[in-house]
Amino acid sequence: MVKVKVCIKLVDDSSVESKTLSEIVPEGTTLKELIEKKVTSVGWTNKELIVKSAQLYDEDFKQFVDITEPFDSLVLLNMQRFEVHLNKAEPKMDIILADISINETVQQGQKLVLPSDSTVNDFILAVVSTFCKDATDTAVNSVNYFDPDFNEFIDIEKPFENVPILFQHRYSISIVYAKMPINLNSDLHDMESKLPNEVQILLNGVDVHLTLISKTNCIIWVEMLLKHINTRIELMDREVFKSCLCFDPSAPVDSRISQIADMNYPRYNHSLVVANGKLYAIGG
Repeated sequence: MVKVKVCIKLVDDSSVESKTLSEIVPEGTTLKELIEKKVTSVGWTNKELIVKSAQLYDEDFKQFVDITEPFDSLVLLNMQRFEVHLNKAEPKMDIILADISINETVQQGQKLVLPSDSTVNDFILAVVSTFCKDATDTAVNSVNYFDPDFNEFIDIEKPFENVPILFQHRYSISIVYAKMPINLNSDLHDMESKLPNEVQILLNGVDVHLTLISKTNCIIWVEMLLKHINTRIELMDREVFKSCLCFDPSAPVDSRISQIADMNYPRYNHSLVVANGKLYAIGG
């Protein structure tokens, strides 16, 4: 059997790794067959590389020139030299439609773009990174997909890493999480930039609910004890108070918190407004 000798340089552009190899192959071998064989022999099969470009050394011009002929029809000739550049294949992306419940707030018909080979675990990570950015602790209550044959949502069993996403189905996921506590000892400017209208904070080891009244003077809140149950923050109705505390971020650290006048009745989930130098608790 007639054989030919060729030289091929494989370049992995994703890692700047290269291999220069010589090979004696049967006459009639194509460039495609040579590339596949050498990628396997150097242990790059698991890298999932694809050919980005291939060049053949031209003896007349003394330089490499691009190959435009299909690799599976280019038959190797004796003493040819090739340089082949490979790179990671860009993953095929697909869209998943999902109903997402975060701390019992449901957002229906959300679209997430995921690689087509994603698992349910990848879907969960995408939801958490998109909808729970300020979470310190998350827990997945359930993940379901809609089965059109039974016309209902079906629970997905663990381990989620082993369950592929079926993009033709609609999904439902329920997540609960706790928000990151705010540091009360930060300075006024820091407080102004970080505090939303309502936040959970940690005061003397107890979680309390804080409602922002003024970013320039002081912050007032009605004290309400909270507790964590399975990473969910739930209000304890039996421990709702009418007492009020004032936090002044501009005061010395040891005197920032002070007691002010009580409300007439214990309240929660109410609004607070400031008018003519007085606080008014409304509703709840």
